[in-house]
Amino acid sequence: MNSEALRGCQLTAIEASERLVESDRERWTTDPAGQAVYYPFGPAASGYIVADDARERALKEADRYFKAQVSRMGWLISGVLIFALTIANSSIDLGTNHPILTFFGLGMYAGLLQLAAWRWRQPVLGPLLQGLPRVPPVASSRRALTFVVCAFPVLLAVIYLALRLYDLQLDAEDAKTGTLGFYPSISLYLLGGGAFILLPVFAWTKTSEVGIKTREIVCLLLLALVPLGCIGGAVWNFCDPQPSIILSREGLDCDGKRVLWADIRNLDLREKSAWVKFAPHGAASAAPSTAVCRLRGLNVPFTQVFEAMRSHWRTAHPTPAIVPKS
Repeated sequence: MNSEALRGCQLTAIEASERLVESDRERWTTDPAGQAVYYPFGPAASGYIVADDARERALKEADRYFKAQVSRMGWLISGVLIFALTIANSSIDLGTNHPILTFFGLGMYAGLLQLAAWRWRQPVLGPLLQGLPRVPPVASSRRALTFVVCAFPVLLAVIYLALRLYDLQLDAEDAKTGTLGFYPSISLYLLGGGAFILLPVFAWTKTSEVGIKTREIVCLLLLALVPLGCIGGAVWNFCDPQPSIILSREGLDCDGKRVLWADIRNLDLREKSAWVKFAPHGAASAAPSTAVCRLRGLNVPFTQVFEAMRSHWRTAHPTPAIVPKS
């Protein structure tokens, strides 16, 4: 019984030691002379040669502590950010109506989070690093970081260009049919593709420096499916745009249901949807029916869609019923 317990304790200690070594591999290495090299910002930035054993132990203990704390705080801050983005997207459709601003804000958030993490560690690590000789960054990690930094403005430009081309294509479709159509937005697809397309490349470059495991390959492949799916959805809508709402001189087409302007009794905006109350023209005694047109997720803000609907109704219906203010 005691030997089994001792063996279990030994295995636990070995596993804990392996986890520490795995954690140290991200920021620690050795130079050709066998001296320890510490990269406080990771191997993509300059490092320090640590020849003193006591200082090496102190740096490793401080680095492990701050890494654990930053990881916890990162999850907390990310949770708050996801909650805030969810609220903003549900209230003002942030990702759909302002994709460029959203993508730029996500990039700034990632950079500020790294800066805040270093400023938090600097009072403790700064004195320990003072006077140590510096070494250049690892070339492969530097290339990965350079790729991400340079690709960010390029992706911003690509998203903007894709949205502009999509708008031009939709205008051409409306010009051919002589109607005003509102189409599904591709903004969220472009945001998802742009935000996730950098992660598999950066993670592959980072893990390939220290050796990559089978499970890490599987995770990278699964992670790569996210941007591929997002880009596929954007390309599908771009190549074959199908309007969700069509406004013509005669009436309104919403999700396959057609209602004539002359039959509409009332238009109301509720919960980002247009509630259309209608009855057959000339049947004053007939009970009106109600159709609900969802206005979210389109290529223009929902308020603009509703105003266009109301404008067409008023034009075709010179003396409409009282329209509640939206």
